[in-house]
Amino acid sequence: MNAVVERGVVDPEKIAVGGHSYGGFMTAHLLAHTKLFKAGLARSGAYNRTLTPFGFQGEERTFWEATPTYIRLSPFAHAKKIAENKRPLLLIHGENDENSGTHPMQSERLYNAVKGMGGIIRLVKLPFERHGYRARQSIMHALYEQDMWLQTYVESGWTPPETEQEKKARVGGGSSGDGEKDGQEEANLTTKVTMFMVIVGMYALKFGLGKSTV
Repeated sequence: MNAVVERGVVDPEKIAVGGHSYGGFMTAHLLAHTKLFKAGLARSGAYNRTLTPFGFQGEERTFWEATPTYIRLSPFAHAKKIAENKRPLLLIHGENDENSGTHPMQSERLYNAVKGMGGIIRLVKLPFERHGYRARQSIMHALYEQDMWLQTYVESGWTPPETEQEKKARVGGGSSGDGEKDGQEEANLTTKVTMFMVIVGMYALKFGLGKSTV
């Protein structure tokens, strides 16, 4: 990434990452452990390795023999990090996915976890589709969802909203220059209000509308 950014090929603030199946698994991990990407697109991935307790990929040990490994390699276990990194994640999954490692529950559980932690996430389920999408409607729908996600969170220049903690830190840690600026704005407002009161008082005296208190 650094190489293509240095060459001016891409805008570092407009890079997304995506993948299908194992690529979806890797996408979720990248959003949890880095801030290199603005958003992610994960399709039909495996996000909780404890749901395949008798091995996965090149891991032949069972969950009970290598519990830390199963947990560490489960994006589900890092849902809080995905939410805290504020990188929007789009999940797409076929409703009839019968792959033992990528049951639709994988996406449903990750969605609930990230959403519950306050993250930005969307789950799209494609009716009648298995691990690979076949129907033209499903393919077009998936492309539409991905395009809209990228337009909304990458191309638009979207920035993540501040948390209450970040707002407090920003306000509390403001520079003296900010304080001087706020003080000057308050002084200007006071001057304007005073001038308005003087003008009103002058008109009141001229037309006998009452005594001026200015």
